[in-house]
Parts: sequence; C-alpha cells; structure tokens
Amino acid sequence: MTRDDIQLKDDLMTVQGITAEENDNRIIWLDVMKGIGILSVVWGHAGHPYSFLMFFFHMPLFFFISGYLYRSAGAGTPLQYLVRRSKQLLVPYVFYIVLITVFLAVLSALKGQSANINWTALVLGGSKLEGAYGAFWFVTCLFFVQIFFDFVIRKIRPRWLVVLVIAACFVFAFWESRFHQDFFVPWNMDVAFFGIVFYALGFLFKQKNGW
Repeated sequence: MTRDDIQLKDDLMTVQGITAEENDNRIIWLDVMKGIGILSVVWGHAGHPYSFLMFFFHMPLFFFISGYLYRSAGAGTPLQYLVRRSKQLLVPYVFYIVLITVFLAVLSALKGQSANINWTALVLGGSKLEGAYGAFWFVTCLFFVQIFFDFVIRKIRPRWLVVLVIAACFVFAFWESRFHQDFFVPWNMDVAFFGIVFYALGFLFKQKNGW
C-alpha cells in the first residue's frame, strides 16, 4: 500500500467518524457474525418453507452480540446509562416511526386516499407493529434487555444469584409463551425476558475469554 493509499484510507475513516485506534480495535469475528445475522433475517422473511428456522437463530444471535459488547465498567451511573441507551435506541425509534408515518400519509394523499394508520399500534408497539413498522419491535425489546441487565449486574450480589435471576427470566418467558401466547405486553417487554438470557450469555462469553 502506497503512502497515498494510506492517506486516502485515513481520510475516509475521518469522514466516517472512525479513528485509527477504533478501527484497529474492531473485532472482526463480531462483524462477521453481524453479517450472518442480517443475512439470516433476510432468509427468515424470504418465504421459503424452512425460513422459519432462522427465527430460532438470528434474534438470539443479535442479543448475544449486544451482550458481548456490554461494558459495566464504562457504563457510568444507572441514570447516565439509561439516558445514553434512550438516545441511542428510543430517539431513533421514535424518529423513524414518525418518518415512516409521514411518508405513508403523504403517499396516501397523493393517491387520493385517506391514510389508514393504526395509532394504537404505534403507541403500544411490540407485536402490534405490522408492515413497514414490523421490524421495530426489536428496538424497544433490546432497550429493556439492556436496562434490566445493567440493573441486575450492578445491584445483585453474589454472582450465583445473578445466574438464578437470569434463569428465572427464562422460565417466566417460556411459561408465558407456552400458556399465554395471546397475552399482550406493550413494546415487547415480555420478550425481553427471553432476550436477556442470550444477552447474558454474550456477556459471560466475553468474561470467560478475558476479551
């Protein structure tokens, strides 16, 4: 690589807001896993007879990756962590919900039709979101997973009790999904009890490997 090529690479990284140090610290296998997860999501919605199998894999994978990236030491105070997570997840969530709603309303107006917007679904989120909004259930679910896990990892001692709490979350989530499938909880907060299990596994995997 020539000096001009190196300079061009540095310039591109600067435009993208990436420092050389951050680029060197990237975990390649995590990027690969994210790519596999994204492809799995596409396949899961492709309509293939066995596409449904991907739903047992890609969402747990994303929770696992998020848990791996959690850093308790750099999380700040609980309030600071809550504010940061809200800015990173809830603000974009609301922004894109509004943006899509405005787009659909304008599109309907141009066609001479009235916009058929389910405002109740937009407020309650979660499994009520359909169509263009469908994928947004994951954002609020991940938010609650991160906030709850941060609380558990800070406040509960000893560590075996943390494991017990996470196991209880899994049992509760399994019980609800098995016997109360029609029970609705806003913003998929109940699914967070499943998600926190894989989030915790990602965090544990990082701790055990000392990375």
